[in-house]
Amino acid sequence: MKKLLFSIMLVAIVGVATAQNYSDKAIREAKRAERQQVYEAKLLQALKSQNFTFTANSMQANIGGFMNVPFAHNYFEVYPNFVDVNLPYLTAFAVVATPYIYNFTANQYTYTLYDNGEYWVVSVKIDSAINNQSPSITQSGTYNIHFQIYKKTGVTTLTITPSMSAAMTYQGFVTLN
Repeated sequence: MKKLLFSIMLVAIVGVATAQNYSDKAIREAKRAERQQVYEAKLLQALKSQNFTFTANSMQANIGGFMNVPFAHNYFEVYPNFVDVNLPYLTAFAVVATPYIYNFTANQYTYTLYDNGEYWVVSVKIDSAINNQSPSITQSGTYNIHFQIYKKTGVTTLTITPSMSAAMTYQGFVTLN
């Protein structure tokens, strides 16, 4: 009789523990889904308000170059009234790649945001910019900028295609200003 009672109690305890584990798992999954929704909403708000900063973790010249790690202080900031850029880039003549820095501010730009399923895509077009190293110099030419932001993680691919040189691709992330 004791063995039977003990067996029934053991089965009951295992059943309660299993149900509790299931409810804990369901709660964790619900919280995880809620955090993901909040993250995506904040990221979308930053993109819609044109108030975000892209920071690069790696870069690659689209001339078949190697993946490089850019210096620590690099950014592409988008604000409602201007764009501020400080990113390294490479140009190649023959087989020699020469490093330079995009360091400019643009007060006028065209901004487009659209949803592409798993990604948000932001296109920015700059027709002229002020060189931050020599403010009296206006950099002529067009810059076509393309951000592809993965909704779930915020991992971002940025491609800058200037009218005067080869395109550069950067991998990084976007944060709210």
